[in-house]
Amino acid sequence: MKLVCLPSRGRSGYFVPGFSILAILLCFLPDDSSSATFSIPIFRDSTLAERASRQLNTEDFQGNNMKRRKKVVSQPLENCYNSEFFGIVSIGTPPQNFKVLFDTGSSDLWVPSSGNKNNLCSFHNCYDHERSYTYNNINKDVSIQYGTGKMCGVVSEDSLRIGNLTISGQRFIEAVDEDEFLQGEKHFDGIIGLGFPKLAEQGYPPFFLAVIEGILDRNIFSVFLNRDQKFGSNLLFGGWDETKFNMDELQWVQISQPTYWQFNAEKMSFGNIQLGSNEIISDTGTNTITGPKKAVLAMTESIGAKFVKGLCILERQFADRLPNFVFHIRGRKYVLKPSDYSSWVGGSVQRYVLGIDFIDDSDLWILGTPFLTKYYSIYDPVNMAIGFAPITLNQNTTYSR
Repeated sequence: MKLVCLPSRGRSGYFVPGFSILAILLCFLPDDSSSATFSIPIFRDSTLAERASRQLNTEDFQGNNMKRRKKVVSQPLENCYNSEFFGIVSIGTPPQNFKVLFDTGSSDLWVPSSGNKNNLCSFHNCYDHERSYTYNNINKDVSIQYGTGKMCGVVSEDSLRIGNLTISGQRFIEAVDEDEFLQGEKHFDGIIGLGFPKLAEQGYPPFFLAVIEGILDRNIFSVFLNRDQKFGSNLLFGGWDETKFNMDELQWVQISQPTYWQFNAEKMSFGNIQLGSNEIISDTGTNTITGPKKAVLAMTESIGAKFVKGLCILERQFADRLPNFVFHIRGRKYVLKPSDYSSWVGGSVQRYVLGIDFIDDSDLWILGTPFLTKYYSIYDPVNMAIGFAPITLNQNTTYSR
């Protein structure tokens, strides 16, 4: 999920002093016998097909109603409803629980404040700092302008618990006023960014703070997203799970810059459509493969798909037109079959929804859950690399809670 406008390179170039200090810390942290690996369970809230079933009806496909969007602007918070995978964290002492999105496409941690102005606490868990004796008032306001509105908040500091990992002194944003986003989004309370500190409005993201405190076995995190089950996905701080993939198939890819988890694909194709070499972001916070508008519209037009209420829809009779979506990364082919990026929507819809979307005014591609449910991903800020490996076949089908 992009919580900054694309194709942003940051506010003032690629590197900032804070990141330089962090890079030194990452490389020279002492070996600590108390270091550990921390597993955080993640669960699926709703799929793209379930969203389509809720959002669409028969009238949407009649006459002129089935039209392609004229303009969609990728802005912070706008597409948060695209998310599928969430986890439970707690903030404060005693703990206050929140359902959050773990997002490699952003770097801030924020949750709604009990002092918000939009009655969010009627359908969200809201943080109340008066209930926490470990709360620290940073006395700083944050105002973030988005294309669809503005979010205002206050910076606070408190203890954060993610799974069995406790981070003391974690800075985060209490969201106080939002124009539109949280007022309509009810699937989760907040977001924990897993991107680099350069993207953060305030403080270090939790993973990087854990690295600085030297409490992880390895200064990496990894993500397994279970495509077919509600439960069974997990985020691992400090290591990876070799039961989910074959180590011989793990490939490391250098990232382009310490902002997004961004890298280069030397070649991409969608059936017979050649998409050339592109910069790509690995993003656990969206459930689509998202690309530049011109390229994506060429793809969807080639198979007869249309955009309806922000969803890419394909009529049943065109299903045999769906091709493989292929990414060439460091000389290796990563193939998404039609079943990896399309889902059948029954009920009154009776059409396929595709995990494909576009961005105006950007050359970047975003790899969301259609890719990340097929490939295990490991994020290594020390070596500035991402590792990908095919998830073993039985992992997406054999989980029982």
